[in-house]
Amino acid sequence: MSHTFIPVNRWLPNVCQIAYDAGQLISQYYHQEEAVGVEKKSDGSPVTEADQAADDFICQALTALTPNIPLVTEESVSKVPFSERQAWSTYWLVDPLDGTKEFIAKTGEYSVNIALIHNHRPVLGVVYGTELGNMYFATQKCDGITQSTVGKFENLMPSKVALEFDWNAMIQDANPISVAKLPLHTANGHAEAFRVAVSRRHGGALDHF
Repeated sequence: MSHTFIPVNRWLPNVCQIAYDAGQLISQYYHQEEAVGVEKKSDGSPVTEADQAADDFICQALTALTPNIPLVTEESVSKVPFSERQAWSTYWLVDPLDGTKEFIAKTGEYSVNIALIHNHRPVLGVVYGTELGNMYFATQKCDGITQSTVGKFENLMPSKVALEFDWNAMIQDANPISVAKLPLHTANGHAEAFRVAVSRRHGGALDHF
């Protein structure tokens, strides 16, 4: 297994800014008066102008940040053969607009998701729920040296003007995240009770647009 040094904590502020900027771009489409263009992908799921715009923006920004690390997104995965992707030891995994149906339905429950995968494990992740103003982040040590980081920001609401933040300072002062432990099996073979959160729309019938 490769032990290449991956400076996840150095990249984290940049990825937070990329996710934030992508969220502002999506929010412009979300709040515009005219209807957003919607198409259907080969699997029947919807894709909008906002999905593609955010995809393009994030791809360009991550490529500028780490030009030697490949990336795959929900909108581009079909363009990269699995035979090529399976050889990647490190890559960015991006869902530029997670919750397209929620975006179309104007529930506000969509997010920008960016993760860095190293040796089949996520070692950096940022999730930004733009309309809710919440951003969650985490890094995982992958070299035995880097310290893991986890936290969340609140009140990062959409803005009509471009904003930049001191992400390093914000990360130091970020609110903690409570993480639930995985359910364990008891001596009699039964699993401990646990709660599961699910989307109100996932698994439902496909809407007609």
